[in-house]
Amino acid sequence: MLVFQREVLLVLILILCITCNQGKIFTLNKRLLPSVIMIFVILMISLVFHYYTISSLFVRFSVFIISLFLYNFYLKRSNDEFENDLFVILKWMPFQALITVLLALFVPFLFLTVSLSNATYQTIFFVFTYHETIEGLSRFVRPDGLFYEPGVFQLYLNILLYLSLFVFKKRGYSIITIIAIFSTQSTTGIVICLLILSYYFFVEHLRGKPFLSKIGYGFGGIILLIPFFIIANSNIQEKLYGESKGSSMARQYDLFTGINVALSKPLTGIGFDYNQYKAVASGLGFQDTEMDQKSLEDRSNSNGIVFLFYSIGLPIGLLFIIGLFRQEFFSHKFLVGLIFFLSLFGETLIFTPFFLLFTYSGFGAVFFKNKNVLCDFN
Repeated sequence: MLVFQREVLLVLILILCITCNQGKIFTLNKRLLPSVIMIFVILMISLVFHYYTISSLFVRFSVFIISLFLYNFYLKRSNDEFENDLFVILKWMPFQALITVLLALFVPFLFLTVSLSNATYQTIFFVFTYHETIEGLSRFVRPDGLFYEPGVFQLYLNILLYLSLFVFKKRGYSIITIIAIFSTQSTTGIVICLLILSYYFFVEHLRGKPFLSKIGYGFGGIILLIPFFIIANSNIQEKLYGESKGSSMARQYDLFTGINVALSKPLTGIGFDYNQYKAVASGLGFQDTEMDQKSLEDRSNSNGIVFLFYSIGLPIGLLFIIGLFRQEFFSHKFLVGLIFFLSLFGETLIFTPFFLLFTYSGFGAVFFKNKNVLCDFN
C-alpha cells in the first residue's frame, strides 16, 4: 500500500487475527506444518548464506510469520467466507479507479501534490490517487488505487473480476471492473483481464452445453472480445515502440539482470537485501540495453519472479510457484495461479501477506486433503 508502512500493516493484521479469532492467539492445524518448515528453512539459509542486518531480517520474517496468522485464521473458515470477505473489500475499487480518472479530467485542481521516495503523486486524501511517469503522455491518468502504482492495482481489480464472473455471477460489476482495469493502462492487467474473459467465454460458459450452443456462444464470445484485443494490442504497441517504450526496456533489463543474479547462486540465492542485489548485478547485469547508466545505478528489480529466485534460490523458489498454483481458496486453481504468476512479472509482491496467504494454502494442499484442527493455543 502507498500510505501505510509495512510494519503498521503487519501489526494491524496481527491484532485483527487475534480479535476476530475470539482472543485465541493461534489454532494449531497440521496444514500449517509445511509452511512452518519452509519459513524455518529460509531462515537457516538466510543466517548461513546471506548478508543481512538484524533489523531487516526481523522485518522480513515478521511478514512470513504474521502471514501465517492470517492463513491460520482462514483455515477454520469456509472458502465462501473468504470469498465474501474479499469481495466486500474489493467491490469499491472499480469505482475508486473510475472516479480518479474523471476527477483528474474535469477538476484536476482538487488534487494535492505529494512527493514520496519512489515518485510524486497527485492525490485527494490518498483515496483518489495517480502519478505520471511521463507527463502529458495521455489525456487520461492511470489510477493507483490504494497502492503505489497501477501495476499493483490491476491485480486486485482482476481478482474482483474473477469473483464477479465465476463466484458471485454479477455481470454489472464485471463490466465496471473491466473498464476500471483498462483505465489503469497496465499491459499486464489488460492481458490478465483478457485471459479471464477468454476462459469465461470459451471454457466456463460453454461447460455442459450442447455442441451447437457451444459454437454459437463461442462465436459470440469472439465478437465481444475483439474490441478488447484491439485496445490491448494498442497498449502493447505503445509500451514496445511508443513514448512508453522505456517501461518495456526497464522490464527487459530487470528480467535478464535478475536471471544472471539468480544463476550466480542458484541453490541458496543472495538474500533479500537490495544493496546486495545491486552489488552482484553491477558485475553480472544485462549489458545489451538502451537505458542510461545513471538510471541503472540505483535501480532495484521490478520482476517478482526473478526476485523470488535470486532471493531464496531456485529449488525453494519453485516450491513457492507451485504453492501459488495449488492454492485452495479459489476453485479455478490454474487460472488464479496464472493471474498471480503473470502479475509477478511486473511487481515484487511474492513476499507480501496477500500472496503468502495463497502460497501457504498451496503448501498445505500438497501434503493434506482435509482441514483438520488438532488443538488450540489460548
